[in-house]
Amino acid sequence: LLDINGGGMISYFYSYNLWTDHCFQPDSLIYDYSIICDNTSYIRRMTLDAFTPSSLAYYSLTISSAVGFDFIPFLPRDIYGWVFPIVENHSYQLSWSIALTSASSFSLNFAHSPYLKESYDLGRNESIQIIYQPYSWDYIAVDFVNSFYQKSFWVSTNKTVSLQGRMGDSYYNTNTSELSMILSTDGADFNYPWNEKGYDQVCHLSTSARLCPQSGCYIPPTQDVHDFQYWSKNSTWNGHGGHLPSAGSSFNISSTQWIILDISPPPLDTLIVYGKLSFLSGSNKEITLRVKNLQVFGTLEINGHVTVNGTQNVTDPYIGNATIVIYGTRSQSSPVVIGEGLFIGSKVIAVAGNMIAKGLTTTNNYVRLNQTALKGTNILYVTAVNQLSWIDGDEIVISTTSYFTDTGSLWSNSSSPSNEIRRIIGIKNYDGLAEISVDYPLQNTHVCYERAGVSFCGVVGLLSRNIRILSEDITGSSSGFGGHIAVVDILSTSIDSASYFIGTISFDNVQFVNIGKLNTNYYGIGINYRQIYDATYSNSIINCAFKNSYNYAVYTSYTSNITVNNNIIAGVFGGGVFIDETSSNVIVTNNVVLGLQQFPGIYQNGYAWVVPIASFTFNSLNGYYASNLAAGSVDTGFSVATSVFSGYNAGLVVSNLFDAISDISPCVNTYGSLAYFDLSNILANRVFVSNEAVGCKVGLMVVVNSVEESKSSTCAFVSGMNSWRNSHIGIGGVDAIANTLLHQVVVAENHIGISFSYFRSDDSVYSGVIDSIVIGSLQDNLSTCNDSTTSDYDSNWDIQKCQVFSQYDPFGQSTECNSVLRESIYNRVGILLTQSTNSAKTCRLANTFAAGTCDPSLTPDRLCSLPWEKRYGVPSGNLYSELHIHNNTFTGFSGNSSCEGGFGVSLGLNPSQIDLNPVVITSDSIWLEQDLGNMDISARLGLFIPHEYKCANDDCMGHKMLLIHDYRSFLKDTADSLLTSVDDRKNVQGHIVFNNPEYVGSSAVCTEANALGDSLYSCLTKVKPYSKSMSDFKEYSGLWQDYEEAGGNVVIGPITVYRYSIYDDLNIQRSYSSYSAKRDPCPDVDPSNRFPLLIASGYYHHLLPAGQLPTSWFIRWDAPSENDSAVLDFYIQGSYVMNVFVGPTEDQTTMRHISNIDSTPGLFDKAGSNGRNPQARNLTLTVRGGENNRYYLLRQMPTIQVTIKMEMNLSMFFSDTFVANIATLLNIPITRIKIASVRKGSVIVDFQVYPNVTVAQTHSDVVAQVVELQLVANNFTKVVSSGALEKQLNVTISRLSFQPPTIPSTNETTNTNTTISGVSSSFESSPILLIGTQFPTSAPTKKPSPNPTNIPSKKPSPSPSSVPSRSPTVHPTFVNQTAIPSTMPTLYPTLSPSFSPTESPTNSPTKSPTNKPTKQPTLVPTDYPTYLPSEDPTDSSSATPTSEPTDYPSIAPSVTPTLDPTLGPTYVNDTNYPTPNPTIQPSLQPSVINATFHPIWSLPTNNPTSKPHTKSPTSKPSKKPTADPTFQPTDIPTNIPTEISTNPTIILLSQPSNSPSDSPTLSPTVEFGANVPIPTNSPSISPTFIPTSASNSMSKENSRSKSSSTVIIATSVVAAVVFTIGAVYYYLRSTSINKVSGSFIFGKNRKYLLDDENAL
Repeated sequence: LLDINGGGMISYFYSYNLWTDHCFQPDSLIYDYSIICDNTSYIRRMTLDAFTPSSLAYYSLTISSAVGFDFIPFLPRDIYGWVFPIVENHSYQLSWSIALTSASSFSLNFAHSPYLKESYDLGRNESIQIIYQPYSWDYIAVDFVNSFYQKSFWVSTNKTVSLQGRMGDSYYNTNTSELSMILSTDGADFNYPWNEKGYDQVCHLSTSARLCPQSGCYIPPTQDVHDFQYWSKNSTWNGHGGHLPSAGSSFNISSTQWIILDISPPPLDTLIVYGKLSFLSGSNKEITLRVKNLQVFGTLEINGHVTVNGTQNVTDPYIGNATIVIYGTRSQSSPVVIGEGLFIGSKVIAVAGNMIAKGLTTTNNYVRLNQTALKGTNILYVTAVNQLSWIDGDEIVISTTSYFTDTGSLWSNSSSPSNEIRRIIGIKNYDGLAEISVDYPLQNTHVCYERAGVSFCGVVGLLSRNIRILSEDITGSSSGFGGHIAVVDILSTSIDSASYFIGTISFDNVQFVNIGKLNTNYYGIGINYRQIYDATYSNSIINCAFKNSYNYAVYTSYTSNITVNNNIIAGVFGGGVFIDETSSNVIVTNNVVLGLQQFPGIYQNGYAWVVPIASFTFNSLNGYYASNLAAGSVDTGFSVATSVFSGYNAGLVVSNLFDAISDISPCVNTYGSLAYFDLSNILANRVFVSNEAVGCKVGLMVVVNSVEESKSSTCAFVSGMNSWRNSHIGIGGVDAIANTLLHQVVVAENHIGISFSYFRSDDSVYSGVIDSIVIGSLQDNLSTCNDSTTSDYDSNWDIQKCQVFSQYDPFGQSTECNSVLRESIYNRVGILLTQSTNSAKTCRLANTFAAGTCDPSLTPDRLCSLPWEKRYGVPSGNLYSELHIHNNTFTGFSGNSSCEGGFGVSLGLNPSQIDLNPVVITSDSIWLEQDLGNMDISARLGLFIPHEYKCANDDCMGHKMLLIHDYRSFLKDTADSLLTSVDDRKNVQGHIVFNNPEYVGSSAVCTEANALGDSLYSCLTKVKPYSKSMSDFKEYSGLWQDYEEAGGNVVIGPITVYRYSIYDDLNIQRSYSSYSAKRDPCPDVDPSNRFPLLIASGYYHHLLPAGQLPTSWFIRWDAPSENDSAVLDFYIQGSYVMNVFVGPTEDQTTMRHISNIDSTPGLFDKAGSNGRNPQARNLTLTVRGGENNRYYLLRQMPTIQVTIKMEMNLSMFFSDTFVANIATLLNIPITRIKIASVRKGSVIVDFQVYPNVTVAQTHSDVVAQVVELQLVANNFTKVVSSGALEKQLNVTISRLSFQPPTIPSTNETTNTNTTISGVSSSFESSPILLIGTQFPTSAPTKKPSPNPTNIPSKKPSPSPSSVPSRSPTVHPTFVNQTAIPSTMPTLYPTLSPSFSPTESPTNSPTKSPTNKPTKQPTLVPTDYPTYLPSEDPTDSSSATPTSEPTDYPSIAPSVTPTLDPTLGPTYVNDTNYPTPNPTIQPSLQPSVINATFHPIWSLPTNNPTSKPHTKSPTSKPSKKPTADPTFQPTDIPTNIPTEISTNPTIILLSQPSNSPSDSPTLSPTVEFGANVPIPTNSPSISPTFIPTSASNSMSKENSRSKSSSTVIIATSVVAAVVFTIGAVYYYLRSTSINKVSGSFIFGKNRKYLLDDENAL
């Protein structure tokens, strides 16, 4: 933070910035843990990123200076590096002191260049010196290469630098291995562009270490050996003076030497084998080779090739005991250099040649427990098909069999390691059984159970081998600094192929102890090539044992032809076996990884994040992975790429063995029907088979490493996985793209058995679990509430229910259960319903981490997305999802409500996924009989909603619309008492709806199924009918999807659905409201306009959106058969033409257009049949099931809307002639012009111009329609402005306005900015007034001029100008105009006048009136305005009317209402009137136009061109109105508004004519939000007034008969009655959103849903 008053800068406190000469730490009461520097030094931001190796990620960076040091946390998102403050003009040192490893390259960025530029322009230079010194045990660089401004240079080794240096100055001290770099504004290019990702590059510098000089690395000679020599002979070492290698010395075996190691030499420093080194086999003595570094460019072999009896077969095992010991502490170890870019560190066996080790074969590397081994015993019983060859003294390991111990703690955190290692002190072999006695009693119980025909037993593995490669286990500062084996390739710059060295290994029956280095990329055995090689170069690790590995056991990259088989890995950090996606021809089988731990340095990073690890990571689809076991992992057992299960990965070559998988897709949605599978071909080609995970957080996680790795049409086939007793998920998937089928899997006693989350917005997602076993508890007795009721139980789930990674526990160490089930009534769920959203959880797919830095790919993009099964994002598009559950066995679920947590349920809702659950299709699953006596049948379905996610006050459509189609599974044994037949019970079919009786029919087949759970309803089908009237009730999911969702702001929902049945005389059976998805605040994703539906086959459904309809929308119905049909009725205002398209997908190019039919379609019409009834404002659509009828697109046809007023008698109007004339002028066919209405006043015609092509298949076609209509509109404008229209029609046009169409927004990618011939494709949506007087634009003066320029402001106009269709929500303002409306009012005033004007006019007309009102007004008709001015006008008129009106308004409103108004009225009185008092009543009713649609009449912008008459009025108004008006309306309104507006906002437009008329000549128009004056004096009760024109006479008033009052009163009574009825209706409508807004009227073949307004 900068003090703009010059007080300096403040930042978070780091001790390395405490430069006391100008910085200090303030009192914590003022600034908590901060540092302030005065204005002599600026605090700047420094960034370090783009580093190698990748293993540095998630470790804190150490920054030190002369005044202190501190740790900077790693930031994974956005930066993927470190950000820290520094004080300019000082020096700082960098290191990674927690990881104790070095960076070989990195980039630095100093400050933000605009800030530096600002300072530089003021004459201030800012510099920073960064000093970096790699750890000596990692590498010693020859030099560094620095880069900035796209230039690279070798750093100077003889010129020092200082803080006064220029940008990029650098110096490398070869004596201290220190690199110094200057980042400075001096020499900075402030015009240098930022990079493509928007990163500042002005003060940016990159550096990378070089291991070899510029001339290149040394190329070793190739092996060329003949006869062997013995190590023990002096003659062997003639090249070294004839002396045997001494302790601490370094020796080379030349390329022509073959030396037999027949003794144990003293500890050596470095041994380089260019030739060949063989261990002597058959000796009685143990041979040990101790070295700090061992480099193999030739051959090193430990086998039976050379024995005491001479040379033998190279395939023979080694006889005797041989050991290679790699020793040394960090400070004692020197790094190895064998090629540029090969940073392989120190304390290493570097293999660029061939290394072979083959030990004695054992009969069994591991066996299974035969029975549970109790805590405290020292006798193990194991299953052994063959007699064990194990002997006394052998070291064995017993695996964990649970994530938690019997005390509820973690195995990994217990007092002894989770894998108990013991020595054999006795062994007895029996027939198929062996008894093993060990030296110490067991500290934990290791179980062996059998359940549902499956064995769940721990493993006992043999660790001892006669060949050992070990690293000395060092404590203290070198703890975890083990030796490692690096298999590499050396790429020569020479074209001579002999100069290439490619390392290979072949290890068989070898023990590895303490290998690998913590927190680094130095793996136990790392096979890391830089390119792929052919089968000539193969690697194998078989029958080996790894004990206490510090960094993986096996890690491969770009490795082909590798076999990892039958190995025991006991105790390992970071991972067990890792196969990357670039490796090929991989076989990993029969391996056991026990006790996986996270790197300890990860826990020390100041910014906690989940860094996923796994016992087995398989990312290559070119492999075979079978019968492996992961037991006891703090994270995942198996992390497997989707491509392994699908055989698909774009850009990678797939071998013939797996080709068949990608062409087979058993993952097919059936839309509620049964599924049948033929998996024989897939089973024969599957590559992931019979693997097992126990005691992990997650047993198996299916991972997507890249978008290219799988596609939505692919089927991922997961088969043969056994996952049990894992603390979180047994088998899971995150960001799955491919459809997934689980086959023959076993999940037992996991917190969640199966959970898959899809990153999909496609139209169809499939998941399936078939032929599998799902177990809740491994206990036989479920009558109690505890798992651990028996003494042989090794775990206590009642104390620790689960352990997961979560937002507030990213290390997954909490003792609280933080899964989505944490507040549910169940502890376990067998299968959690799948979910599909539009947001990726993992960093690789989310692509928010810096490019190429997401490692591993399962790393979460945001912590708030955790736990893994939590909803993240929202469902989008026309997404449809199915979960198939077929032929499965369920057991061990009690659902015991008396237990706190019970033992869970077979199938459960994901309580966090409130938006969209899959349609569930089940068949032929069974619950074992022994469970039924101890289990509630409700344990089958756990349709719970935890407290946090309760939907009582939320719209949880995912929960409320859960639909299960069941075939002989969940409904079996639960049908009601009417199903007395055993056969009926066994074959019961139907569907289940959760907790919502509104969604099921009233048929007798739908009943509350309490046995399944609270508020579950089952509807049975395919059973014997209860009565003749009973019929099947079949309901299927559907969707309303707004096609314009990308356009944004149209609010449609909720959508209310009413269901009717022809069997119930089309009375309403059920109704429900559908809501769109809820926003997800974690990824900050807003939902689209998509509304899930449940549509019943054989029923009628009326869909009523609460908001505005879009111009296009999709309807999807998921019924499986074309025999399924339903009728949908949509409420649509206006006379729009709707086009309907039908197709198998939402791809519009494949859809077929269905023409509108004259009659109303029904259940027996074809799919897409549609009928439009504008009078009833509905569109009726027939939908059918089947794959070809899945999607229905409803699209409004764009038109030009035109309203024209012609001064003529209605009797003279002929529609055909009118259409022909318009078509001629516009040069278009007459068929493109459709008249919507014709009405009096004089003659007002509303017509539409259709597009040339009336059917638009795609959005691009719609754009073409609109652009073409815009050309017509442009031409129409020219025709009108030139006068050609009046000439052609031979009539005076007093007003003409038109409204061109707009291009609707859409989620389809289309160029909507198309412009043709200068016509913009984006027309304004408001009407354009081409002919007609405009509104005056200024306030009047005291006396009007001949050309009036003001809007009269004193008195309100009578009523609005069109029929409103909805009640407004705010109050509009009445403003009177100088002309009288010409159309009939549609609203009635509600009150009689209550008082007279309070003041007399100050100015009188020039002539006295001839007649006076005779009495006070009485109750006036309710269509009259209801407001009187509070004071008399102060100005008299200067104009005199001279003639009667020339035409009268028609009765009909000027515009057909298209939408209910959204604003309510406010009465506003004007401030001036040109006439003294009102004298004339309006004769006809104006109407109201909703401001949501722009009014037909536009606001004028110019003064009128005609002058008012100046003749004086013929009568003088009285000071007060008389009791009764003497003039009555000439017409009684025949239409009432669609909804009564309480206070419509009305502005009356002026229409000067040749002579003022007694009747209005122009319709007033509602203008919501217009800038009109608010009255300063309003009466508390609105009086009724009688408006007048600017110079009106009262002569007609006196000539009226008194009988007119009687007519007025009668009319008023009738109008009041009508108004009361309308008000009552409006109240009922506004308070009854869930009630139908109309009724069906039956004709012979017609069923129309009429509006209440029209019916009324």
